[in-house]
Amino acid sequence: MPTHESMPDLAQITDTHEVTPELRRQLTDCWIAVTNSGGAAGFPFPPVQASWPCAQA
Repeated sequence: MPTHESMPDLAQITDTHEVTPELRRQLTDCWIAVTNSGGAAGFPFPPVQASWPCAQA
């Protein structure tokens, strides 16, 4: 059974001003990884790269 320390922190973002540049980069990297591995991340256009304008934040 996982301990509290091993559980991820979850946060609900309700305003775009709450998204820091670092969080935006992490979310973009996650979206790219999920999409390129065949997962459903919202758009059926794999593979994607961070250097493409549509993947930039």
